[in-house]
Amino acid sequence: MTGAIAGAMLLLTLRAVPAAAQEASDEQTAADQATGDDAATNAGSEDEAPADDAEGADSIEGEEQAEATEPTPEPETPANILEASDRLTRGISLYDNGDYAGALSEFEEAYGLVGDHPARFQILFNIARAHERLFRYDDALDAYSRYLEEGGAELENYATVQATVETLRGMLGTLIITVNVPEAEIWVDDRLVGTAPGSVSVPGGRHTVELRTRNYIAQQTEVQVAARGEAELFFELEELADEYQGLSPLFFYGGVGATVVALGVGIGFGVSALGARSTVDARTPPLATQDEIENIESLALTADIFYITAGVLAAGTIVLGIFTDWGPGDEEETTDGSLSLRIHPVFGPNVAGVVVGGAL
Repeated sequence: MTGAIAGAMLLLTLRAVPAAAQEASDEQTAADQATGDDAATNAGSEDEAPADDAEGADSIEGEEQAEATEPTPEPETPANILEASDRLTRGISLYDNGDYAGALSEFEEAYGLVGDHPARFQILFNIARAHERLFRYDDALDAYSRYLEEGGAELENYATVQATVETLRGMLGTLIITVNVPEAEIWVDDRLVGTAPGSVSVPGGRHTVELRTRNYIAQQTEVQVAARGEAELFFELEELADEYQGLSPLFFYGGVGATVVALGVGIGFGVSALGARSTVDARTPPLATQDEIENIESLALTADIFYITAGVLAAGTIVLGIFTDWGPGDEEETTDGSLSLRIHPVFGPNVAGVVVGGAL
């Protein structure tokens, strides 16, 4: 395909020739003509005019000549044009070194910087070339088409670029996408290429197509489309929930229950360890057998394990309480005289715990 592509990148010279330079040139020409006429007149009346008059005329002519040849300062090139030129130069260097993504970034920045400069369209050629090297034939086709449209048929490479456009068209397939929402973004291979419902052109081959829109869950699929072929896709997006509902209070109540059980078991083993120790201490002298010592240590260790477990469960229960939905629908009031139990977490700057309440 390289034979159908223009042979060289266009290096754009953005520094415009100031209009004042042309005006100065016109003034210089008029001054030269006036000087010539004065010289001819002086030559024709040389015999009659006094010598001092001739010297005065020559002096005047010299002053006019000096004024006419005085250089006109050129206006400074705007900062945005200077930066655009630098970015173009850097982009072309990156392109020549095979960094087409980096070159594309520089070209697009330069295109945005030049504003309404008359040569702006020429940067589109560079953008198209970079897209083509990245195998983004759809974007390359768009940039080439805009280049031809803005540059017109008088472009030197018009025929060559037009042939490239036709070749690229033959390498694209079409995705026809419908969706159950009014409008959604079409992302192909992580690039935004259009909106659905609608159709987009993509290079032939396998692609990942994803639809995104606000308040709906994004959905993606894989599709294979041949060059000059078509593929139809339908997406049914699911709407996001209006708000986070939170966890069921049952998780929190379960955590509270487990914490209470672990704490109660730990207290039981702790009391047993203290009781065994008190029995030994009551003896005179307070001596204990090896089995008694091992039993006391085992009871104390078991109590410590359950205390630690209760602490971990309490911390987890507090976290559950934060993410629990405590809406009014979660508390069911009883009207038949049965026992009603309510447990709520309490958080403050210096306190954290639970409040247990109910009615008979």
